[in-house]
Order: sequence, then structure tokens, then C-alpha cells
Amino acid sequence: MPVYQQARPDSGSRSQSTLNNFINGSNVSISERLEHFTWAWFTAVMSTGNLAVVLLNLPYRFRGLNEIGLAIYILDLVILFLFVVTILYRFIRFPWTLKASMLHPTESLYVAAGLLSLATVVIGGREYGVKMGGFGDDRWFQNMLRGCFWGYAGASLAFTVAIHMTIWTTQTHTVDHMTPLWIMPIYPLLLAGPIAGAVAPLQSQPNAWSICLAGLALQGIGFMISVMIYSAYISRLMTAKLPIAAARPGMFVSVGPSAFTVITFVRLGNVMPHALPRDLFQTPPLPTSPPSIPMTDTLSPVISLGFTLLSVFLWGLALWFFLVSVVGNLRLLVARKLHFSLGWWSFVFPNTAFVLATLAVGGAVQMTALKILGEALAVIVVVLWILAFGGTIRGVGKRELLWPEVGEDRNEGGFRGRGRKVVIHQSHV
Repeated sequence: MPVYQQARPDSGSRSQSTLNNFINGSNVSISERLEHFTWAWFTAVMSTGNLAVVLLNLPYRFRGLNEIGLAIYILDLVILFLFVVTILYRFIRFPWTLKASMLHPTESLYVAAGLLSLATVVIGGREYGVKMGGFGDDRWFQNMLRGCFWGYAGASLAFTVAIHMTIWTTQTHTVDHMTPLWIMPIYPLLLAGPIAGAVAPLQSQPNAWSICLAGLALQGIGFMISVMIYSAYISRLMTAKLPIAAARPGMFVSVGPSAFTVITFVRLGNVMPHALPRDLFQTPPLPTSPPSIPMTDTLSPVISLGFTLLSVFLWGLALWFFLVSVVGNLRLLVARKLHFSLGWWSFVFPNTAFVLATLAVGGAVQMTALKILGEALAVIVVVLWILAFGGTIRGVGKRELLWPEVGEDRNEGGFRGRGRKVVIHQSHV
């Protein structure tokens, strides 16, 4: 385990007695509790937004399901607004926490959750806007989605480079304490493909083609880097066994990269007949030659089939990591060591991706068994969302969340902030 030096107040800050009262839970104001509102809270937004998308895409439906999904999507927007206001308050009221959140060895891994929350809002807005709002043919809606995609594409690429360079130049992590949470900083790129697959069908052919290419390129970056991190994860499991109990729910984060890539391949495969340029790979005909059939008429079904087969290939990888994560967490559940933390939202967000991937593959290969499996998993995910949502509210009330030294901003980052100084000997996650 890492060895950390105890926090001690800087000169001109709180007195030692005040700091002790703060840590022991005495006289902790609401403002001081909000100092500990970390980026990890945005995993609740990610989970809620993706759950709304799942409910809209279930193959076996009942009356009122669309309205339930829409209500959850609206709830997601409300939660996102409240969380943005809260974290802005944290950074304004306690200015040092902004920099600290980027340097902290645990909280810095969650910074991506803020951007991912916006991605789920875009995807949910597209789904509900088309299927319930009927905005699919409206020019303003198409232009808005196109702007959202390109804005997100640029932001996700810039963010992932910046956050990785920050982590690599300010922190030291070791493989024996590695968890799939290491994948989180690259996660924004893993949603570029699903957004492209959602936005491209509503665009004109030139715009759809450029969106598909950009989405595929960014998805490739995210997935390939995730594969490299997978190797570190397997190495950690072989040499240091399963993660500790507190980090065990994070095992499900490993399901996301392949699941989101499956969604990307299925959706891009479906849109290829519309997106491919008519003159792609076509050479100018000779003057005496008869008119040739456009290559895209031949290539479109081949490319779509290729995307479908690749999605099946990667779905198996997602299934394997899902089963490993289930067994790893069931061991804790049986031993009654599975205690609530914000990490429980990892039970929801990556698994909503796996549900959507399962339903997408089932639809692409026309396999009823996969559709039924996806439906059953969706029910489980709904239950997990209720447990995580209720646990979050209970945790705030019982001072298990938004409390000094219990969250992702606990003393382990080697950073100096107003009111405390933390000196670190080793940094592990």
C-alpha cells in the first residue's frame, strides 16, 4: 500500500484545531462539504443519460416506456445542470481545487466524466429528438447535431492529449495497483464513434462521410489505447490478484471500450450505403467504354457486412470482461464486503454500453437470443441504477459522501492547496 504523509496546514490557513475538527466531522458546513464535490460525481450523469438511451432502444416494449425513458433523460439534464453549478461553486469558492483535481492521482482519472456527460446528452438528445420529437428532417436539428459532433470531436481529442500529458508528467502509478480506471481518461474518444453513428444518418452524403471518417479515426485511437491498457490490467491480475474491495466495481470500466466500439461498428455499417461517395474508387471511363456501375453499389453491402462481423468479434471481448467483472464483484457480495461508494456507478455506465452493444449485434445478425439477453441485462441495469441512485442520496445523508478524506480528493496527491499541504512518498491507484 502507498505510504502518505499526514496533511498539515500551511501558514496563514486554518489552525490545527480547526483542521482537526474539519476532518473529524465537527462543524462542517455545507460549503465545506461542497469542497469535496469531485469529478467522480459526473459518473451519475453518464449512467443516467445512457440508461435513458437504453430504454428507448429496447426491442420488447410496453406502453409508457418511451415516456419513462424521456423522464429519465430530462432528469439527466437536471442532474447535469446541478452538478455543473456545484462544481463551478467548488472551483470558485476553493480556487486551488481546480488545479488539484487535475493533479490528484485519483480524481484526475475522473475528469473525463465531465466531457462524457455531455456526450451522453448529445446521444440522448438525438435519439429522443428523432423518435419522440420528430425532428429528424428539420434542418436546424441536423445542423445542431453536426455542430455538436465536431465540437465534441475536437474537445475530446484535445482533452485526452492534455489530461494524459498532465498525468504522465505529474504522477507515478504502478501496475500492481492498476485498475481499469486507468482507461477513463481516454473514454471521451470511445464515445466519438457512437455519436458519429447517431448523427451521420441525418446528414447529407458529404457531411455524413466526413463524420463517419472522423468518428472511426477517433474511435480507433480510443480503442487501441484501451487495448494497451488492457495488457497492463491482465498483468496486474496475474501478479497482484483482483483489485481491493473499494476498487472492485471499477472492473466494469473494462467492458466499455469494446462495447462502445461494437456500437460504433454496427451504426457506421448501417449508415455506409448513405455515406459512401458515389465515385469512391471509381476511375474515369474510357470514351468508348459503356457507363460503369458505381463501385459504391457493390462496396456498400460488403463494408456493412465487414462492420457487422467486426462488431461480433469485439462483442465477445466485451462479454468476457463483463463476466470477469461479474464474478469478481459477486465474490465481494457473497463475503458481504461490497460497500457503497461513488464507484458503484461503474455498475451502470459501462454496462449500459454492453446492453446497447448486445441489442445492436442482435439486430444486425437478426438473432433473437441476443435481443432477449439485452432485454434481461437492461432490467438488471435498471435495478443497479436505482441502487446506485439511492445509495448516493443515502451516502450524502450519512456523511459517507461529500466529506473530508472519504472521496476521490483524499490526501494522496502531492499537491498544495489552501488550507492543507499533502506530501506524497508513493502514488498508486
